[in-house]
Amino acid sequence: MPYYPLSQIQTDLFTNGGEYAFKSNSQPYKGPYYKTSDGKIYSEKIPNNNSKEIIPVNPATLIPISNNNSSVKVNSTNAITVFDGTQTDDIGDPIYSTNTNTNYSSDAQSRIIPSSYYPVLSQEQKDSGQFIRYFTKKTNELKYIEIDKLTYNALKSKNSGIAFDLYEPTSLIWRIKGDKTEIFNSNKGAVLTKEQQLKWPGFSKYFKDKFTQFYIEPNTQENLYTSGGEFTTPDGKEYIGPYHVHPEKGPMVGATHIKRKHDLLTPITPSAPQIEPTPQPQPSPQTPTPPPSMGGGYSGGGGGY
Repeated sequence: MPYYPLSQIQTDLFTNGGEYAFKSNSQPYKGPYYKTSDGKIYSEKIPNNNSKEIIPVNPATLIPISNNNSSVKVNSTNAITVFDGTQTDDIGDPIYSTNTNTNYSSDAQSRIIPSSYYPVLSQEQKDSGQFIRYFTKKTNELKYIEIDKLTYNALKSKNSGIAFDLYEPTSLIWRIKGDKTEIFNSNKGAVLTKEQQLKWPGFSKYFKDKFTQFYIEPNTQENLYTSGGEFTTPDGKEYIGPYHVHPEKGPMVGATHIKRKHDLLTPITPSAPQIEPTPQPQPSPQTPTPPPSMGGGYSGGGGGY
């Protein structure tokens, strides 16, 4: 394959099958793939020696329709045209005809048909707790697929290189952090709102109730240790040893969280310190004050006279 600078490659894409086939032998392809700036698609997660060109299996530019190397594409009037591998113009370019194999024409303009996309989240999206997802529906049937941002922008702007008149695009905010039940209800509500606003029957069923898809579980604090005085086991004994803190269950026995049953730990509530009452000062004893003296009389005899 030719060399492409990284700036011209969109990597980390994935197909679950039914979308692409190897160009060399028309065998279906399932797995990671990447796109190049000139519109070509190759197998493998990133460019390497095993990469092989793959092409869509839905009607699009140069799509295999049989084992005789015939190909089809969508022209500017949305009619399917066929190339039988033999007819070329004066400069060697293929000449396409209608699907009746007559009336060859060299002016058919190929257009891209949207292909399915599986989001790969960036660290920034994970940190923000939400990201934007993009979808499209065929105008004449109830067929929904998820698409990437570039395809969405092309459909939205009615780019002449894509079949914008055959597909309706939309976008919605998808939450991935927080309470799991709340996330489920929030994402489901956003989908149902789109379904009603756009009149897209069955759009919510496309998700198959996976409204917590891409949900990021809160981190478990692991490899912690207590030397005692912090937790008790279910039988009331003081616990000493490794433990972890589960975001929903709380502290648990063991350094890491495992699927096998393991005990919850109960934090020990410190007892309030016993405070002795401060003794009140007692008044010191006082010496009784003697009563005041009343004075002495006089003695003497006297005779009157």
